[in-house]
Amino acid sequence: MNQVYKLCEKLNMDKSDLRCFENAQFLGTPTYHRASNRINFVLEVENLLPYAAYDVFVSKLTQDLKCRIQMDMKVRNNEYDVININKYVKRIAERNKALRVFMLTFPLYC
Repeated sequence: MNQVYKLCEKLNMDKSDLRCFENAQFLGTPTYHRASNRINFVLEVENLLPYAAYDVFVSKLTQDLKCRIQMDMKVRNNEYDVININKYVKRIAERNKALRVFMLTFPLYC
């Protein structure tokens, strides 16, 4: 098992979410920034994570490590689900007022 999968198990993620991380790996070493209490890392995954699995992973990691998480994803398979992408866009736009206009122009806003 890889490091990411083991981490997900330690975070007590449910089996349906765990499957999404079976072939995931860290690209480089996660970096902690003390001044902003944030960990940055890049996660390489086979397919774009379902937004719900991403959200659970980041939330549990934030709670466990008691710091902010900045996670970028590198996706090996370039096929994607537009509805799943929309969930990411919606979340980003909700957190950044300047991007709300973009959210409204996204075709499948829900």
